[in-house]
Amino acid sequence: MSNVRLTKNFRIPVVVVAERYDFPVVVQYAATVRMVTHTESEVEQNVAYDRIRFWIQAIMTDCVLIAHDNPKLETWVKTGARCMVLPHDPVDQLVGIMLLCKLNSIAEGRIGIEEVEISSVLDDDIVYHHAADEDPGPFAAPGWWRDSKPNYSDQPVRKQRGKVIALRRSDSWKEYGMDWDQDDREAQILIADFGNDEKK
Repeated sequence: MSNVRLTKNFRIPVVVVAERYDFPVVVQYAATVRMVTHTESEVEQNVAYDRIRFWIQAIMTDCVLIAHDNPKLETWVKTGARCMVLPHDPVDQLVGIMLLCKLNSIAEGRIGIEEVEISSVLDDDIVYHHAADEDPGPFAAPGWWRDSKPNYSDQPVRKQRGKVIALRRSDSWKEYGMDWDQDDREAQILIADFGNDEKK
């Protein structure tokens, strides 16, 4: 069934690196995502929702939020940390708009993100409301936030030598079993031969 309205609350711990802070700040965002289904396919609805949840919980969680022009960016990239590179310093309002854009991109129309509410102690727990029909500001420009892939930065992946191993970013949802070609997810009937013991 389409046009089903859903709401999901997330807690998203991240590291914020911004020029206005002397040190990296560990913060937990409280985000509420309001969605509506746009497809009749339950399989596609589930895949879209799995993508949204996975991207927030496995990719954004524990990442480093940092602006593309922050002088500390290269240093953070060298650590191998997941650096989510934003067009400006990470503030709650900017992070909320980014979430709205990225989640709509990865859901690819199967689920529409209608609104994102976000808050943190960094902005005195003020709740910022962002709707799909508002001006996305710097996120109107092309970038990873407009890409349907499970990425979080346009920075090239740094290949490090020696004992430090950098984790590779995946460019495909198929690797996570969340592509739209779900033939292998369809219910299968297991035919087992338990034998026909006529002696009983």
